[in-house]
This record gives sequence, C-alpha cells and structure tokens, in this order.
Amino acid sequence: MKFSKNILALTVCSVITMPVMAEDINIKMSNGGLKISQGDSSIQFGGRFMLDYDRFDGVHNVANNGNSASDSEIRRGRIYIKSKFDKVWEAKLQININDAKSSANFEDAYLKYSGFSVGSITAGKHKEAFGLEKLTSSKYITTIERSMISDVFSPGRSYGVSLSGKSGAFTYNAGLFEVSQDESDQESYALTGRLTYAPVNEQGNLIHFGLAASMRDYGNQAYQIKKRAEVHTANDKPAVSAITTNTDNVNIVGFEAAGVWGALSLQTEYQQTAVSGSQSSVDADYSGYYVMGSYFLTGESRPYKKGVFGKVTPNSTNGAWELVTRFSNLDVIDNNSGTKTENITLGVNYYANSNVRFMVNYITTEVSGSTVAITDGDAISLRAQYIF
Repeated sequence: MKFSKNILALTVCSVITMPVMAEDINIKMSNGGLKISQGDSSIQFGGRFMLDYDRFDGVHNVANNGNSASDSEIRRGRIYIKSKFDKVWEAKLQININDAKSSANFEDAYLKYSGFSVGSITAGKHKEAFGLEKLTSSKYITTIERSMISDVFSPGRSYGVSLSGKSGAFTYNAGLFEVSQDESDQESYALTGRLTYAPVNEQGNLIHFGLAASMRDYGNQAYQIKKRAEVHTANDKPAVSAITTNTDNVNIVGFEAAGVWGALSLQTEYQQTAVSGSQSSVDADYSGYYVMGSYFLTGESRPYKKGVFGKVTPNSTNGAWELVTRFSNLDVIDNNSGTKTENITLGVNYYANSNVRFMVNYITTEVSGSTVAITDGDAISLRAQYIF
C-alpha cells in the first residue's frame, strides 16, 4: 500500500506541474496564494502558518501533578500546489510540516474529475465527509482547536475515492476509504457519507442542517479513545480515555445544525459512536456534542458555501473583531470505565485582514470518571495565523 500511495503522490505532482498552452497568461492573488491561469487551465500556490502558545494546568498536565506549564509550537505549517488543467480535471498536493516530530507528510494528494452530471469524483488522500466543524478548514475555524467530538469521532483525511455534488439546497458526499494506520494497524476500510440541507442560504442569512455516517471495519484490532482536552500542546498523558476493546467495527453518526443572522452565528453538532467488540470483547457506546456561538463586533458575517463555512474578509482596513464562546461535552464512559469531559471556551479573534488573524482562547475543563485523579484545569491559548 505504501508503494501505491507514493505512486499516487508522484502522479498528482506530475499532473499539477503540466504546462498549459493558452495564449493569454493571467497572474493574480487568490485566497492569499498566487494563481496563474491560461484559459481553462490554472496553477495555484499557497499555504498557511500557525504559531501557537499554550499555558495550562490541572487535567491538562496530569503527568506533572497538575502543575502549571506552558509550551509553544508551529501548529500547522502547510504549503500546497493546486492545478486545474481544463474544465473537468484538477489536482492538489499539500504538504504539512510537523514541528513536534521534525517531519513532513502529505495532507492532500488527489485527482478530481468534475465532468459527470451527478457530481465530482475525487481519488487519493482527502477529507472524509463527516462533520461541519471537521470539514471547515483550519484556516477558518472559529476557535483555536476544534471541539473534542470533532477530534475524537470525526474521521479526517484518508486514502480513498468519493463522489460529491450539489443539487439546489442540498449537498451530498459518499466515499470508500482506507482506515488510517492511526486507527488500525491492518488494511481495513470505511464507508463515509454526508448530506446537508440549507433552506435559507444568502449572504448574512443562513439555516443549515446536516447528517453524516461512517461505518469503519477494524477486523479484531484494538480500539481505544485517548485524547487531550482541546489544548494541543498539553501533556501527552491524556485527560480523556476509554477502555480498550478488540473491535470488529465502529459505526459513527453525526447530526449538525447552524445559523447565521448578520453578525451572529450559532453552530452545534451531536455525534455518537457504537463500538462492536469482537469475540469475548464488550461493546461500547460513546457520545458528545458542542454548542458554539460567535458575534462580529464590526458587523461581518460568516461566509458559507457548499455545506461548510469559509474565509472571513473584514469590512474595513481597520480589521474585524469577533467574540466566541463554546460548550463541548464528550462522554466515553461505558462498562464501568472511561471519562466524561466538559469544556467551556471563551475567545476573541482579530482579523487584521483576510490573510492575518490573531486568536485568544480561555478554556476551562472538568473531567469525571472512576479513574480520574485530577478533575479540572484551565488553559490560555494564543495563535498568530498567516494564510499565503
């Protein structure tokens, strides 16, 4: 499988760098990146840089008895090349630089064909369609870290093939993917799909509903939830953990809703995971949700397109100010083991322009469960972000 993945990445890279032969060349900045186009063909270069600083205590630093600690990191350093070489074919290659591991990896490596009337076919490494918050780009999410359910339950990028499209107020996406090595150490597969409906969809006026599901094969592999609680640089000993189960399959469902009324936006998701134990292992059911709201003091509205939120552009050269709050819950208690975690986040975002953003989050966390030694903690997270 590694060989085929490398071949795919090389294929995408070679396709992206194919020259185009139209007469007129147009060069412009697009979404912060450089875009060169000739007729129906184009090639675009860009990326993102996010520098984070966290200070935390309590459950965020269990390994050191809950004492205060701090850390900083390049949370994301990504560069990409995206090419469209006629009206129906395009490709993308994106590389992420991992500061903590001093390594780099492919985030996206795919080919896309949009010549079918029913939608577009994407093949390669790309996002599985699950969850509003997970599918909204990290460049445009409202808080520094996504909620715990988006981190724990929602699938991320995987190698596979998917069909996506839009019809009126609906969007749809379904795909077959390989379960990543982070989830399973053998070759196993997942079916993932999402359907959204936006009966109201105008600039500054939105109502959105969504439903997603993922059926993931594990083939008697060990499955356990172990995560940090919405503070990325927090100590490696997880604040959240569930029992380890030898698992046949994991089935995930998600419900989502969002609304935008001018400067005000609300967003919520509920997700549930059913773990089917193999042989003598027990079954388990986990769930969680979040409710988030934001308000632009300077009058902007969160933009929305094709089932996800997009890039905020300030109304003036003075920038945009946004207030944010979120409550999130994750319950992974079953079979008399596991933890329940609740987080409250308060935040302020300043958009200096459409490419530069500064973020401040305060997070307070409470954890309960039979094995919990420290039950609460607080954190301050800071981010400087640049999109290019």
